[in-house]
Amino acid sequence: MKKILLATALAAVSISATEANWGGFYARGGLAANGAGVTNKKDDKAVDGDVYGIGAALEIAAGWGMTVANSVYLGVDAQVGNFEIVYEGSGVDGATSTTKLTWTPSLQARVGLPLKAAMPYIGGGLGYSKLVSATGQDTLPEGNMTWSVRVGSDFKVSESFFVGLYGQSVKDFNKETGEGAAKTAVGTSSTTVGFTAGYQF
Repeated sequence: MKKILLATALAAVSISATEANWGGFYARGGLAANGAGVTNKKDDKAVDGDVYGIGAALEIAAGWGMTVANSVYLGVDAQVGNFEIVYEGSGVDGATSTTKLTWTPSLQARVGLPLKAAMPYIGGGLGYSKLVSATGQDTLPEGNMTWSVRVGSDFKVSESFFVGLYGQSVKDFNKETGEGAAKTAVGTSSTTVGFTAGYQF
């Protein structure tokens, strides 16, 4: 009986240790499909000037996390290289188009469920969005502060390697343009759905 109890206890400790193995530092990269747009609103109503675009995103990130009581994951994720390439067309008449490269680094807090081989999570935080290049434009606007929300799940391939799927939405804080009756609120947003792979140290 003692041997059975000891074996059960050792098995429980082993499972708990495996489930808690999501803690520590990590680095990762990812590729995603991307959709982005700009909305122009006056008195909370859309006005002419909306644009839309589709493209791809390249993500380079690093982070750290810990498990609490083998049941909750708490961490921080720094997307230091988050580049979006978007082919954009006019939402008014479709007569103009351009290709844009945007750099959108961000810092997010994460909360997850550290299961044995998977860790679903939700995250959110603040960042920065800067248009790096755009065809047909000699001067580029200043960057904007952003907020973001991310939902995804990572999956263990081995003790150190993991892969994951995610969806992320990034939105600039609205900026007002124009004066008086011509004043409008301009908001830029993007949504990415993609794949990531990383290494846990």
